[in-house]
Amino acid sequence: MFSAALLSLVALPAHALSWAPGFERAVPADGSADVPLNVMPVVEVHAMDVQSTSDATPEHALVLVDVASADVVPAQVHHIGSGLYQIWPDEVLGANRDYAVVAIPDLPMSAEGEPLSVFTTGELEDHQEPTIPEPLGVAQESHTDEWGDWHSFLIDQRPAIDPVGVVYAVEVETLSCALAGDCGAPPLGFALGGVLVGAPSHDGNSLVETLRFSDNPAGEADPLALQIPEDSVVRVHTMDLAGNNAALVCSVPQGVEAELVGCEDAAAVGEHGVEPEPGDDGDRSEVGSGSGGCAVVGATPAVALAMVSLGAVARRRRSPML
Repeated sequence: MFSAALLSLVALPAHALSWAPGFERAVPADGSADVPLNVMPVVEVHAMDVQSTSDATPEHALVLVDVASADVVPAQVHHIGSGLYQIWPDEVLGANRDYAVVAIPDLPMSAEGEPLSVFTTGELEDHQEPTIPEPLGVAQESHTDEWGDWHSFLIDQRPAIDPVGVVYAVEVETLSCALAGDCGAPPLGFALGGVLVGAPSHDGNSLVETLRFSDNPAGEADPLALQIPEDSVVRVHTMDLAGNNAALVCSVPQGVEAELVGCEDAAAVGEHGVEPEPGDDGDRSEVGSGSGGCAVVGATPAVALAMVSLGAVARRRRSPML
């Protein structure tokens, strides 16, 4: 339990919101140890807004707190998309110290007065890029019920691996636009990856994660939700919580040459719209699903994706792609 000084931060009343709004998860995950000193924590929320550099009006805010002193760490909070907020400390964190990510007032679904995550730093900064994900398949799901229309665009992949966690920035462009190269910025979505520790495994034995981008009556309105897999070029950019960017990964419609659709520098390229082999991890029943496998085409420089809404922000370390 925190000191009275810390608890005073969350003493403001919470307000009821519809569609079960609230905190989903935070990374570094609660209980994480040996976290890099240059970490920038990420919080995922559902159906609600949080104060950030781009919007100071929401009543909820996120702060990073030094547990021992109960002091708030000077930082900026950036809305990086799809319900994700990232805390950028002004300076690297202290070594071997406990830090807490705290909501003000309490976000719905979080225990009163309790932090969203408490983690312990190690002694070093992280300048090692995460591994790349491996594309397996793409699908689109739609159905209608008494609430309305539900749409989801799904990307199956073997995850990128980083001890603390990663954020994916996903571009999905129509095939005609990718071939022409002149349709402007493609629709962009963001997803928080899982935390996996260990060596990368693209041999079929590692876990599979699904990135889901949805548009539905529950308040999700992701621009990727109605994309058609057979007519989509998918580019996945991966960043760890220290701002290190992995190389680009792509998934393209079957028979499309990667170099013709902006994926010539990708470290791995998969095909979708391919009928999967029996027992394949990419086996899905939805239209446009399937796995064409992963072709690793060589190492490339780290890819930085600049998000226009954040603008040019001078940082003390490598700027994130977000």
